[in-house]
Amino acid sequence: MQGIASIQEAVPTQMMYLQALEKIVTHLEATALREGDGVFWESIEMTGYDQWRRESRLSLYSGNAGIALFLHELTRHVPSERYSTLSEKSFKWLLTNIEPGSSGFCGSISSVFPLISLYQQRRDPEIKQKILRIMDHFRDLKPGNLHEIINGNAGTLIHLLKWHETFQTEWVFEKIQEFTRHLMKSLKWGEVGCFWDQSDHQIKPLCGFSHGVSGIGYVFLELGRYLNCPDLLQVADLAFQYERQWLHKYSFWPDLRKAAYKPETETNFLNSLRKGEIGPFTTPGRMEAWCHGAPGIGLARLRAHRLTPNQTYFSDLKAALEISKKAEKQAMNAPFADQNLTLCHGRCGNIDFLLEAGTYLEDEESLQLVGKFKQQLIQHLGGDNLIKSGYPIGDHEDPSLFMGTAGIGYFLLRCMSKLRIPNIMAPEVHGASPSNVHIEFPSISMLESNFPMTLDALKQEEVDYHDIINDNESSISSILERLKLHVSNVGHELPGVADAYAVESQKWQLETQNASHALAYYRTIACEQDFRQKKEGLSGSQVLFTHPTLRLHTSNQETYVAILLKAYHANVIPLERFQFELLSTFQNGCRIEDAINQLAQLCSTVSMSEQNQLHGLIFSQIEQAIQGHFLVFHRY
Repeated sequence: MQGIASIQEAVPTQMMYLQALEKIVTHLEATALREGDGVFWESIEMTGYDQWRRESRLSLYSGNAGIALFLHELTRHVPSERYSTLSEKSFKWLLTNIEPGSSGFCGSISSVFPLISLYQQRRDPEIKQKILRIMDHFRDLKPGNLHEIINGNAGTLIHLLKWHETFQTEWVFEKIQEFTRHLMKSLKWGEVGCFWDQSDHQIKPLCGFSHGVSGIGYVFLELGRYLNCPDLLQVADLAFQYERQWLHKYSFWPDLRKAAYKPETETNFLNSLRKGEIGPFTTPGRMEAWCHGAPGIGLARLRAHRLTPNQTYFSDLKAALEISKKAEKQAMNAPFADQNLTLCHGRCGNIDFLLEAGTYLEDEESLQLVGKFKQQLIQHLGGDNLIKSGYPIGDHEDPSLFMGTAGIGYFLLRCMSKLRIPNIMAPEVHGASPSNVHIEFPSISMLESNFPMTLDALKQEEVDYHDIINDNESSISSILERLKLHVSNVGHELPGVADAYAVESQKWQLETQNASHALAYYRTIACEQDFRQKKEGLSGSQVLFTHPTLRLHTSNQETYVAILLKAYHANVIPLERFQFELLSTFQNGCRIEDAINQLAQLCSTVSMSEQNQLHGLIFSQIEQAIQGHFLVFHRY
């Protein structure tokens, strides 16, 4: 009882909330720009590591749509003619400026989100017609190559689902299916679970809600529930399996980014590589926020547990809550004025998760931490303190929802309304599609994308490979074991099948067991630098090595291939026999002149001039192998 009393004492009064919100609105009024009958804001855009500008942006994440959404929710819960006027003007500007364009929470498609909230409240036919006309501009929107929530296809799907939930428009339903099938086709399988986006500047595909696997998995939860398609829920589970392996390894979800944000970072990475230091490429960072870390991942598991309650999701949710509580306790000891308070990667976003998960799990400690933070925040807003943006640019304010002032206001509204305002960091789709959609689990597409040569060889021999996989088989190890067994059963009679499988198995292992995408990427950069520096003075005394990720393969059918990993993708390159022998010569390191003499013995020459010509040709092939990164000066 004493604990509950302490929580009640920490709850700010209604008047305290209203005073804090008044300061935020006053700031938005002071920074608003007028255009016709509407108003808009200029938010921060980073143009370099420490360079930025202000510009008018549309998006929910960092633009005018997010500010309009905050003002709309404010007028619903705090009746005020002044607030309503500002909200109406923000919508007028939005209605006349939305243009079709980019995807995700940062794309122009997200700018329709507050308009739908406005219509759902008012059910005004005129507003509906305006929204439908705007939506119609997005008919030609196509899936892109990026799949995350913030800038990719998953973020677009959340908005398409909200559109269809509200208006039941047929073309939107078709667009949902198009984007969903594209995400399914783009799914990549790891040794554990699945992922989507890969980059040169990461250790492995990212965990987390904004740019990582959790956000995409979350969208599959919403898709599976709305479309009544269990296979889509299964994809969400695979995404969460991928992230769970990192939790088991580190006891937290690591930040796997390895981006060169500063100009000197790339130089430092290359220097480390040349010294043989691998740690900078394989040691993850740590961040506990909505975008990267436990709070955002926890929101995904909270939704998963609500939809499909099982012990694994519950365990993940509890882990996310404990990690987030520990991070909040550490943040409490730092000067409040110096802290990031934003939704994206600040304390408001983290505390919002503690509030929602703590309420769901009835966790008293979480709610106590929420109460203490709310008091600190309201006290901070009560003074002349700056409300700093979420950007690393010092004391500058930003009006936006996820990176600035509007988001802090949105958080306060959620606290004041006792979570009756929807969580914009994890938008939920309610209702259900009028017709079920069957989108098959991508077991076969997994084989088609990773073992195309093997499957082609089976097709050519008129062997049906579809019976390799049971319906809805989602265990990667099981799928691979079935393929291996299938190949071994036919391989002695069909050597072409066995050969293709041997090559693609090595390729699969190279890609999945790659210690770091960034390490492979910087090896490529170092190889290019070495070649530029040494190609003019290349001599016979130079020792060369095969690239550390190069694999050579030959078969009884006298086919020769090289498999070479660059960043996160391994290429299979057919070779002539002589090229194969050339690369084999350097596998343990060899001087160029020694290699030339060995290779020349494989050829029949008659005269000295022919021999000299042959040596020149071999030297030229060695240069080409260096340029193609098959041969390197150092085995980094």
